[in-house]
Amino acid sequence: MYGKEKFICPHCGTGTSNIWYNVWIDSANGELHANDIMPSALLTITEGDKAISICSYCNEWSIWIEGDLVYPQTNLLIPNPNEDLPAHIKDIYEEARDVFQSSPRSSSALIRLAMEKMLTELGYNQGRLVDKVNALVKSEGATEELVMALEIIRLYGNSSAHAGFIDLNDEPEAAEELFIVLNLIADHQFTRKKRLKNLINRMPESKQAQIREKLSKLEVAADTGQ
Repeated sequence: MYGKEKFICPHCGTGTSNIWYNVWIDSANGELHANDIMPSALLTITEGDKAISICSYCNEWSIWIEGDLVYPQTNLLIPNPNEDLPAHIKDIYEEARDVFQSSPRSSSALIRLAMEKMLTELGYNQGRLVDKVNALVKSEGATEELVMALEIIRLYGNSSAHAGFIDLNDEPEAAEELFIVLNLIADHQFTRKKRLKNLINRMPESKQAQIREKLSKLEVAADTGQ
């Protein structure tokens, strides 16, 4: 968002244009000064840089130091959790939102925990997280999209324990994306199945029985490795 003419305001949540001001303190008298500038002038960030953006919709001020939003401290820009997530997983998601501004790395670790709880909820509860991911992939013949999503959260969420991996406190945009990725997994594992089951439940019982029979054959084939 920093240096962009248009972005989602952290105060009102509206995607609109902003007026930017460069801010500095006069070393001679300690007075605070500001001048409006083009957003492109903010693209190069140096130590101690300070700026203010004003939303053209709500007229609220946002304060930026060295490219980071320091006011308001908000989780408004993080998407809400998937509505079909179990309540205890939503609680972890919300906790991750609450700490995101102060520690993206801690936030990503909580997203990783939320995914692990999700896998346990789905019946994959043996071993480490990598074992649970592998079990889901093996049992469901997961799509490339699902495999990528699972591995992204597993590895990024564990980044603080691995030297040489990305520091999410330095690159919070990557940590922010993990919320979207978790919701993608939830959509794949909960929402899509829920929608399909709701449609099946509207069918006559004889038709539902046909579908259940086919599903049971798939389960038998999976158990026997056929």
